[in-house]
Amino acid sequence: MPAWSVDLPRFRLFDGPSPLERLPRFSAELGGKVEIWIKREDLLPLAFGGNKIRNLEFLIGAARAAGADILVTSGRRWSNHCRLTAAAGAKAGLDVHLVLSGPPIDPPGPGVRIARLLGATVDQLPTADRTEREAAVARVIADLHGAGRRPYLIDVGGSGPVGAVGQVLAGLELAEQTAGLGLEPAAIVLPSATGGTHAGLIVANGLMVADGFASPAG
Repeated sequence: MPAWSVDLPRFRLFDGPSPLERLPRFSAELGGKVEIWIKREDLLPLAFGGNKIRNLEFLIGAARAAGADILVTSGRRWSNHCRLTAAAGAKAGLDVHLVLSGPPIDPPGPGVRIARLLGATVDQLPTADRTEREAAVARVIADLHGAGRRPYLIDVGGSGPVGAVGQVLAGLELAEQTAGLGLEPAAIVLPSATGGTHAGLIVANGLMVADGFASPAG
Protein backbone atom coordinates (compact mmCIF):
# COMPACT_ATOMS: atom_id res chain seq x y z
CA MET A 1 0.00 0.00 0.00
CA PRO A 2 1.42 3.44 -0.87
CA ALA A 3 2.62 5.40 2.16
CA TRP A 4 0.35 8.36 1.32
CA SER A 5 -2.78 6.22 1.69
CA VAL A 6 -1.98 4.58 5.03
CA ASP A 7 -3.48 7.28 7.24
CA LEU A 8 -6.70 7.75 5.23
CA PRO A 9 -9.82 6.48 7.02
CA ARG A 10 -10.73 3.14 5.46
CA PHE A 11 -13.17 0.31 6.12
CA ARG A 12 -11.94 -2.93 4.59
CA LEU A 13 -14.44 -4.67 2.35
CA PHE A 14 -12.16 -7.14 0.58
CA ASP A 15 -8.65 -8.59 0.65
CA GLY A 16 -6.26 -9.19 -2.19
CA PRO A 17 -6.24 -8.05 -5.82
CA SER A 18 -8.92 -8.89 -8.35
CA PRO A 19 -7.66 -11.39 -10.95
CA LEU A 20 -6.13 -10.39 -14.26
CA GLU A 21 -7.32 -12.76 -17.00
CA ARG A 22 -6.17 -13.17 -20.60
CA LEU A 23 -8.91 -13.31 -23.25
CA PRO A 24 -7.45 -15.37 -26.12
CA ARG A 25 -10.71 -15.78 -28.08
CA PHE A 26 -11.49 -12.06 -27.90
CA SER A 27 -7.94 -11.30 -29.00
CA ALA A 28 -8.30 -13.72 -31.93
CA GLU A 29 -11.59 -12.09 -32.98
CA LEU A 30 -9.68 -8.82 -33.28
CA GLY A 31 -7.31 -10.43 -35.76
CA GLY A 32 -4.63 -11.49 -33.31
CA LYS A 33 -2.93 -8.11 -33.59
CA VAL A 34 -3.59 -7.27 -29.95
CA GLU A 35 -3.59 -9.29 -26.74
CA ILE A 36 -6.57 -8.45 -24.55
CA TRP A 37 -6.54 -8.90 -20.78
CA ILE A 38 -9.37 -8.08 -18.40
CA LYS A 39 -9.24 -7.11 -14.74
CA ARG A 40 -12.04 -9.12 -13.11
CA GLU A 41 -13.53 -6.53 -10.79
CA ASP A 42 -16.78 -8.48 -11.06
CA LEU A 43 -15.17 -11.16 -8.86
CA LEU A 44 -14.68 -8.83 -5.91
CA PRO A 45 -16.79 -10.03 -2.97
CA LEU A 46 -19.94 -8.35 -1.63
CA ALA A 47 -23.31 -8.25 -3.42
CA PHE A 48 -22.12 -9.67 -6.75
CA GLY A 49 -18.98 -7.58 -7.05
CA GLY A 50 -18.02 -4.48 -8.96
CA ASN A 51 -15.23 -1.93 -8.77
CA LYS A 52 -17.25 0.56 -6.68
CA ILE A 53 -16.40 -1.60 -3.66
CA ARG A 54 -12.98 0.09 -3.83
CA ASN A 55 -14.53 3.56 -3.57
CA LEU A 56 -16.76 2.50 -0.70
CA GLU A 57 -13.85 1.39 1.47
CA PHE A 58 -12.74 5.02 1.72
CA LEU A 59 -16.21 6.56 1.69
CA ILE A 60 -17.34 4.41 4.61
CA GLY A 61 -14.05 5.10 6.35
CA ALA A 62 -14.72 8.83 6.00
CA ALA A 63 -18.34 8.42 7.14
CA ARG A 64 -17.32 6.52 10.27
CA ALA A 65 -14.59 9.07 11.00
CA ALA A 66 -17.21 11.84 10.74
CA GLY A 67 -19.51 10.05 13.20
CA ALA A 68 -22.22 9.35 10.61
CA ASP A 69 -24.93 6.80 11.31
CA ILE A 70 -26.55 6.65 7.86
CA LEU A 71 -25.28 6.76 4.27
CA VAL A 72 -27.25 8.61 1.60
CA THR A 73 -26.56 8.22 -2.09
CA SER A 74 -28.40 8.23 -5.40
CA GLY A 75 -28.36 6.89 -8.92
CA ARG A 76 -30.49 5.27 -11.58
CA ARG A 77 -32.73 2.37 -10.68
CA TRP A 78 -30.18 -0.17 -12.01
CA SER A 79 -27.22 1.48 -10.22
CA ASN A 80 -24.52 -1.00 -9.20
CA HIS A 81 -23.07 1.67 -6.92
CA CYS A 82 -26.33 1.93 -4.99
CA ARG A 83 -26.59 -1.85 -4.64
CA LEU A 84 -23.04 -2.02 -3.32
CA THR A 85 -23.60 0.92 -0.97
CA ALA A 86 -26.48 -1.00 0.59
CA ALA A 87 -24.25 -4.04 1.06
CA ALA A 88 -21.24 -2.11 2.34
CA GLY A 89 -23.37 -0.08 4.73
CA ALA A 90 -24.89 -3.27 6.15
CA LYS A 91 -21.43 -4.72 6.67
CA ALA A 92 -20.26 -1.55 8.42
CA GLY A 93 -23.35 -1.32 10.63
CA LEU A 94 -24.58 1.87 8.96
CA ASP A 95 -28.11 2.51 7.73
CA VAL A 96 -28.47 3.32 4.04
CA HIS A 97 -30.98 5.55 2.22
CA LEU A 98 -31.03 5.36 -1.59
CA VAL A 99 -32.74 7.82 -3.94
CA LEU A 100 -33.22 6.28 -7.38
CA SER A 101 -34.34 7.86 -10.62
CA GLY A 102 -37.54 6.44 -12.04
CA PRO A 103 -39.92 5.56 -13.25
CA PRO A 104 -40.26 2.51 -11.02
CA ILE A 105 -40.91 -0.86 -12.63
CA ASP A 106 -43.07 -3.71 -11.35
CA PRO A 107 -41.66 -6.00 -10.20
CA PRO A 108 -38.60 -4.01 -9.07
CA GLY A 109 -35.26 -4.81 -10.70
CA PRO A 110 -32.71 -7.05 -8.97
CA GLY A 111 -30.62 -4.15 -7.69
CA VAL A 112 -33.58 -2.62 -5.87
CA ARG A 113 -34.64 -5.98 -4.45
CA ILE A 114 -31.13 -6.73 -3.20
CA ALA A 115 -30.80 -3.27 -1.61
CA ARG A 116 -34.08 -3.72 0.24
CA LEU A 117 -33.12 -7.23 1.38
CA LEU A 118 -29.96 -5.69 2.81
CA GLY A 119 -32.07 -3.25 4.83
CA ALA A 120 -31.69 -0.08 2.76
CA THR A 121 -34.50 2.45 2.47
CA VAL A 122 -35.17 2.95 -1.25
CA ASP A 123 -37.02 5.97 -2.66
CA GLN A 124 -37.91 5.59 -6.34
CA LEU A 125 -38.82 8.79 -8.15
CA PRO A 126 -41.48 9.03 -10.87
CA THR A 127 -39.08 10.37 -13.52
CA ALA A 128 -35.44 10.18 -14.59
CA ASP A 129 -34.92 13.93 -14.21
CA ARG A 130 -31.55 14.55 -12.58
CA THR A 131 -32.56 17.89 -11.06
CA GLU A 132 -35.53 16.22 -9.40
CA ARG A 133 -33.26 13.50 -8.02
CA GLU A 134 -30.84 16.04 -6.57
CA ALA A 135 -33.73 17.91 -4.93
CA ALA A 136 -35.02 14.66 -3.46
CA VAL A 137 -31.59 13.89 -2.00
CA ALA A 138 -31.48 17.35 -0.41
CA ARG A 139 -34.90 16.72 1.16
CA VAL A 140 -33.77 13.36 2.53
CA ILE A 141 -30.66 14.93 4.08
CA ALA A 142 -32.74 17.73 5.65
CA ASP A 143 -35.31 15.27 7.02
CA LEU A 144 -32.60 13.07 8.52
CA HIS A 145 -30.94 16.05 10.22
CA GLY A 146 -34.36 17.07 11.53
CA ALA A 147 -34.82 13.59 13.00
CA GLY A 148 -31.50 13.82 14.82
CA ARG A 149 -29.65 11.50 12.44
CA ARG A 150 -26.07 12.04 11.21
CA PRO A 151 -26.14 11.43 7.44
CA TYR A 152 -23.09 11.11 5.21
CA LEU A 153 -23.76 12.04 1.58
CA ILE A 154 -22.00 9.96 -1.08
CA ASP A 155 -21.74 11.44 -4.57
CA VAL A 156 -23.42 9.69 -7.50
CA GLY A 157 -21.30 6.68 -8.36
CA GLY A 158 -19.13 7.25 -5.29
CA SER A 159 -16.95 9.28 -7.63
CA GLY A 160 -15.84 12.26 -5.54
CA PRO A 161 -12.23 12.77 -4.40
CA VAL A 162 -12.59 10.43 -1.41
CA GLY A 163 -14.00 7.52 -3.37
CA ALA A 164 -11.59 7.96 -6.28
CA VAL A 165 -8.71 7.04 -3.95
CA GLY A 166 -9.87 3.45 -4.29
CA GLN A 167 -9.41 3.65 -8.04
CA VAL A 168 -5.92 5.12 -7.67
CA LEU A 169 -5.02 2.01 -5.69
CA ALA A 170 -6.68 -0.14 -8.36
CA GLY A 171 -4.43 1.43 -10.98
CA LEU A 172 -1.32 0.76 -8.89
CA GLU A 173 -2.53 -2.79 -8.26
CA LEU A 174 -2.94 -3.30 -12.00
CA ALA A 175 0.59 -2.00 -12.59
CA GLU A 176 2.00 -4.53 -10.12
CA GLN A 177 0.08 -7.36 -11.77
CA THR A 178 1.16 -6.51 -15.31
CA ALA A 179 4.78 -6.07 -14.22
CA GLY A 180 4.69 -9.45 -12.51
CA LEU A 181 3.46 -11.05 -15.75
CA GLY A 182 6.01 -9.23 -17.88
CA LEU A 183 3.29 -7.28 -19.67
CA GLU A 184 3.61 -3.73 -20.99
CA PRO A 185 0.04 -2.52 -21.65
CA ALA A 186 -0.34 -0.20 -24.61
CA ALA A 187 -3.74 1.06 -23.44
CA ILE A 188 -6.34 0.71 -20.71
CA VAL A 189 -9.94 0.65 -21.95
CA LEU A 190 -12.82 1.25 -19.54
CA PRO A 191 -16.37 2.59 -19.46
CA SER A 192 -16.65 6.04 -17.91
CA ALA A 193 -19.84 7.65 -16.59
CA THR A 194 -19.39 9.66 -13.38
CA GLY A 195 -15.62 9.66 -13.97
CA GLY A 196 -14.27 8.37 -10.66
CA THR A 197 -12.61 5.26 -12.07
CA HIS A 198 -11.23 7.26 -14.98
CA ALA A 199 -9.79 9.93 -12.68
CA GLY A 200 -8.27 7.39 -10.31
CA LEU A 201 -6.47 5.54 -13.10
CA ILE A 202 -5.11 8.80 -14.52
CA VAL A 203 -3.71 9.72 -11.10
CA ALA A 204 -2.23 6.23 -10.71
CA ASN A 205 -0.53 6.58 -14.09
CA GLY A 206 0.85 9.96 -13.06
CA LEU A 207 2.24 8.51 -9.85
CA MET A 208 3.98 5.75 -11.79
CA VAL A 209 5.46 8.24 -14.23
CA ALA A 210 6.71 10.38 -11.34
CA ASP A 211 8.28 7.26 -9.84
CA GLY A 212 9.98 6.35 -13.08
CA PHE A 213 7.74 3.27 -13.40
CA ALA A 214 9.64 1.67 -10.49
CA SER A 215 7.86 0.08 -7.53
CA PRO A 216 4.44 1.55 -8.50
CA ALA A 217 2.80 0.39 -5.28
CA GLY A 218 5.66 1.47 -3.02
